[in-house]
Amino acid sequence: MSWQIKSRRTIAASLMLALLGCFAASFALTNNSKAASKKKVTIGFVQLFNQPYAIQIANGIKVAAKEYGASVKVTGPSSINPAAAISNFQNLTSSDVDGILTMGYPAELWKRPISTAVKQGINVATIDISSPGSGSSFHVGSPRQQMGAANAKLIAQKLGKNAKGQIVAGICVPGLPQLTSPIKGLQTGLKKYAPGITVKTVTTGGSPAENFAAWQRIVSDNPDALGFFGPCDQDLPSVVKLKETDKSSKWLGNMSSGGEDPVGWKAIPAGTLTSQTTQRGFVQGYVAAKLMLEHLVNGKKEPSGWIDTGYDLMTKSNVKNVAAALSSSAAAKKYYAGLLKALTNNPPTIKDENAQQTKFNVPSPTRDGKNLK
Repeated sequence: MSWQIKSRRTIAASLMLALLGCFAASFALTNNSKAASKKKVTIGFVQLFNQPYAIQIANGIKVAAKEYGASVKVTGPSSINPAAAISNFQNLTSSDVDGILTMGYPAELWKRPISTAVKQGINVATIDISSPGSGSSFHVGSPRQQMGAANAKLIAQKLGKNAKGQIVAGICVPGLPQLTSPIKGLQTGLKKYAPGITVKTVTTGGSPAENFAAWQRIVSDNPDALGFFGPCDQDLPSVVKLKETDKSSKWLGNMSSGGEDPVGWKAIPAGTLTSQTTQRGFVQGYVAAKLMLEHLVNGKKEPSGWIDTGYDLMTKSNVKNVAAALSSSAAAKKYYAGLLKALTNNPPTIKDENAQQTKFNVPSPTRDGKNLK
């Protein structure tokens, strides 16, 4: 009888140990499964070119990624080369990335590679230049026509509403909506603020050397022009250099881009440049990356359509403050804190991504996140 009791106790103890072992194994398996599901996320960014604007976008992406413990792979050509950029994008799709942010120029050429990546399960969104119909989830960019209209208002203030004459606008890629839209905004704005000023459009060049040679010729061919307007990043250093060589000239130099270029930060106070416009590259990168990572890491549904990040028209009155904000990622995050919070908590979108090219009557957000609807 004693032996039977001991045997039963031994068997019970063995069963208990076995059950505890199974529980421990199950617990470990569950924890390992959770750990596996929370693998480190990696996103990529394909730059259109390696210039200050794109670098600011990359900086914004990196700051947002750090908040999620995510890795970032930045790639892209040093100058505008769509074929090389698409090749870089395709290389990223086979490098174990979970999502890719890209500047989709030209839009039509990017449709297939983006669509292919999305079918592979890679999350794709666009910054600055969208690719409608590609399957990308959302687009982050600035209101192009508004930027041109803001420069028109400044020109009218400088020259007077009754001024008469001509502004010469250069375009480095003829027919590209992202560049023709600011010029259209300039034309529309001048009709409203200074109807006696007309706009003449000419072709410049893509590379810095071609661009400078073109502007040199344009300025020489238009000695009576009231000013010169540039929507391309490379226009800014070209126009500044020409103005510096002839400081006695009276013409105005206005840019609807190039705000991230330090060349303009010094030229505006010196009087050799009237304005430059930042498209808030840091804001674009940060907002796009955070929205993507909220989806990839926390499963939050992404917005769809165009998210307007606004712009800053930099003049003598504010260039010092905006330039200081663009001098480091920490400064940019602090300066645009209100806007970053507003756009990432509940981003307002416009359904048609191309609206950024065709509309300028939609309120553009301030750096504090105001004017958002």
